[in-house]
Amino acid sequence: ALREITPQNVLSRAYCGGLVGYLGYDAVNYSEPALKIRSHPSFPTLIFGAYTDGLVSDKMTGEIFYFFYTKNRLQFIKRISRLGLKKTRVRIRSLGDTLTKEAHKKLVLAVKEEIVSGNTFQCEIGFKTEYEIRGSPLPIYTALREVNPSPYMFYLKYDDVALLGASPELLFRLGDREMETFPLAGTIRRGKNAKQDIALARILLNDPKEIAEHNMLVDLHRNDLGRVAEFGTVKVRRLMDIKKFSHVQHISSEIAGIIRRGEDMFSGLAANFPAGTLSGAPKFESMKIIDRLENAPRGPYGGAVGHFGFNGNCTFTIPIRSFFVSGSYGYTQNASGIVHDSSPEQEYEEVKRKGEAMNKVLNEFKT
Repeated sequence: ALREITPQNVLSRAYCGGLVGYLGYDAVNYSEPALKIRSHPSFPTLIFGAYTDGLVSDKMTGEIFYFFYTKNRLQFIKRISRLGLKKTRVRIRSLGDTLTKEAHKKLVLAVKEEIVSGNTFQCEIGFKTEYEIRGSPLPIYTALREVNPSPYMFYLKYDDVALLGASPELLFRLGDREMETFPLAGTIRRGKNAKQDIALARILLNDPKEIAEHNMLVDLHRNDLGRVAEFGTVKVRRLMDIKKFSHVQHISSEIAGIIRRGEDMFSGLAANFPAGTLSGAPKFESMKIIDRLENAPRGPYGGAVGHFGFNGNCTFTIPIRSFFVSGSYGYTQNASGIVHDSSPEQEYEEVKRKGEAMNKVLNEFKT
């Protein structure tokens, strides 16, 4: 349906309008209906808006560009830009985690039993922290930009539903037939100084469990790109670099390929959705295990946020390190990859560590 209403033939290398929104984790049911992944009762499976005019900020030059197709609203935009922003207030109250440490341990052990049984090799399991929220979540996003600047920052607001995040991970990008995906797998904390940072990164890169897990997911992402790529074009451009963020360091790789003639941005995203780094390997068997073991549907977490462009290009990030709001309800979620050698204690600490930046921001607004 999205393909039918979206032209893909506008000649432009830059963003030129299109569909902007999100796909929830359960949107995989559209391409893989046999999975029957649970939907979150408070969040639509997907929301997209069609945008035929807009502002594009060039971070390199500081310039802002305005594009339009039918109606030129530039004078209106200039007028409202002079009004300034109204100060908005927001208050939140923590409702706690959806799993205790002991309950999480049982999940980790259950996944390890699935691994021994041969049902999966690696599976991403986690839990939510839930909140009651009053007011606009925009100040939370403003604070998040300061605390945890990341490659893919987003704030989406559709009626009572809002998604805001500082994602470090690119799920899928298509530009001029070149596809890219940047899987992150393997996590360790930041050091107190540069020397300690390097020492911790070395520990991470010499951890057999983390390396095996990362290589497994690189192979999965290569295979996903290969489903829609020209034969022989899928390449690992960078393997196992360290990426540093405000509270954690990750192992990162970059995979690229040329999309096959007859495929497009919609089939390209579908082939790579959801990310293997948020599901596991093999992907669909791991998703069945996740859906059975996690005690609540994921909703937007682990899905995709981004845009389908009128020029046939698209960019989607994974909504992790994010805050999801529906009415007065909000939640964050984090997960870790369970393999045969996983320690429940270490996996619990990793889930908590991944949430530190967002928790630091949310604590500023607690009542």
